[in-house]
Amino acid sequence: MCGRFTRTAKASAVEETIAPAAPGTPLEPRYNIAPTQSVAILLNDDPGQLVRARWSLLFPWDETGDGPTPINLRLESVEQKKGIRRMFRERRCLVPADGFYEWRREGAGDKQPFYFHLPGRPLFYFPGIWSQRPESGPTFALLTAPASETVRPVHPRMPLMLALDHRDLWLGSTLPDPGILRDVANSFDLHRYPVSPAVNRPDHEGPELIGRRH
Repeated sequence: MCGRFTRTAKASAVEETIAPAAPGTPLEPRYNIAPTQSVAILLNDDPGQLVRARWSLLFPWDETGDGPTPINLRLESVEQKKGIRRMFRERRCLVPADGFYEWRREGAGDKQPFYFHLPGRPLFYFPGIWSQRPESGPTFALLTAPASETVRPVHPRMPLMLALDHRDLWLGSTLPDPGILRDVANSFDLHRYPVSPAVNRPDHEGPELIGRRH
């Protein structure tokens, strides 16, 4: 799964590298993006600009709003569940990031957070699925897959990842092949190291959170 991620690049670098941002889109550097918070994403029906969206998916068929609001969806569910399969066809998004956290259980219930990133910490994308209700802005969930060799010792699953030049693989008019997406995610040369448990609290923010814990 993915419960926290980072996008530490400056706002100007994000817009220059990815796309201009619509007014009100949060672009400040973030070191501890947590569920229910709003971030900048690209939507498949308007990929020319970054827009504000909430990380906690509201399913379009949940008319009362009392149902689950997942932050992650298994890539396998795209192939197995009819409602999610339709969203996969019609409502895809990309979430710019430059790293993510996963936790490894150690000892008597303790969990050690690890930070994962690419060499040099460049921006990349998390593929996701989004939805929007008339009374609210876009919401989204990230897609996850079985973990790569680097992530597996910490957690059995990981978020899907795409390089910036693979934008059309997810947002293009051709429906993505889940098998290709799994292969692409497993091809990244991820680095990992332990970080402070301070990241466990979503109200903690700052570059010290991605400092290596010795």
